[in-house]
Amino acid sequence: MSGNKKGMRGRKASASPNLLDIPDGVPVGLWDMLLSIKSDTAATSIRVDQLEERVVTLEEEQTTQTDLTTMMEAITKRVEVLTARMDKQDARCEHIVDSLDDLRAYSMKENLRFNFDYDVADYREAGRGAEDSVAIIKAFLKNVMGIDQDVYIPVAHRIGRRTPNTTRPIIVKVPVAKERDLIMKNTIRLRNTRHFITTQLTTKQRERKDFVLPVFKALKANDETVKLRNDKLYVKGDLQHKYLKPILPSPTNQDPSLELTKGGQISDKGSVLSGFVANVTSLQAVSDVINLARNSPQMAAATHLIYAYRVGDKDVKQNFDSDGDYGVGLTLLTQMQERKMNNMIWIVTRNCDPGYSQLGKRRMDHAVAVCLKAMDSSSSI
Repeated sequence: MSGNKKGMRGRKASASPNLLDIPDGVPVGLWDMLLSIKSDTAATSIRVDQLEERVVTLEEEQTTQTDLTTMMEAITKRVEVLTARMDKQDARCEHIVDSLDDLRAYSMKENLRFNFDYDVADYREAGRGAEDSVAIIKAFLKNVMGIDQDVYIPVAHRIGRRTPNTTRPIIVKVPVAKERDLIMKNTIRLRNTRHFITTQLTTKQRERKDFVLPVFKALKANDETVKLRNDKLYVKGDLQHKYLKPILPSPTNQDPSLELTKGGQISDKGSVLSGFVANVTSLQAVSDVINLARNSPQMAAATHLIYAYRVGDKDVKQNFDSDGDYGVGLTLLTQMQERKMNNMIWIVTRNCDPGYSQLGKRRMDHAVAVCLKAMDSSSSI
């Protein structure tokens, strides 16, 4: 018996050394079961440790995600604050620009602009040499307008670039209001001639006056209460705001179908002009499209963001904004009128590199060209 027991112990010892510690009276099968349970418990313990590590890792990741969420919320709030501040600064800059234009207009209120017929040699420039502009104006007042009074003119000078077959206008300062009124009353003598006299306006005022002048002429034919003072139209004493800077509703961007179609691009002497068009059926859509353009990084970074729109078929609502590049916005609107393009908005961005050269009237031709190309383009931003 003892020999068999020893034989069994020797055989089991080779498989599992722990059997050497079998307590007396414990069956071998039960001991193997206990060892198996112990082994499973050890494996389970390892798995539990791994799960604990995984739980700790997940808790750390969750903490990290919570931190990131909190950080993103803080960044979002900061962006909203900065956006509000930028909008406020944009409004202030716009107010400053308008104030500067008002100051410029105020400084010009005593100035008259004399434009002469090029075919009349008396008022043509004699080369690049110095000329007595005051004497030319006084002779013009006496000989052409029949004003014998000696008008006080402290200074007069020509403006603009010299171009062939044209005569540059002369800006004349007439500080005495009565004498200034006398000259303007006698402009009736210039009918049927190619001479004319106007008050000097800023570039912005001239653009707006050109926009409202056809409306004024049409209304004036049937209503004597219509007045045009510089660039402002009054009907029965009420200022017609719709002919001033466009006032649009706040953007909603609720129409996902609105999109801008990009057209051509023209580079000229440091300026890059790009054209975009979109279909619009209401002033709200116009506002949303403009907001879409201003939210585009490419377009928002432009030196000038110019647009013109026409909405409606019978009672057409139209306006423009040159964004400081005066003349371009009105040109876009005029081209849309001539082509009878309704329910549409044209947008032109102009980027000016440092040291760019002035383009003159070419910039207007470029603006129209890129928009017309956008009409046939299928790429959209």
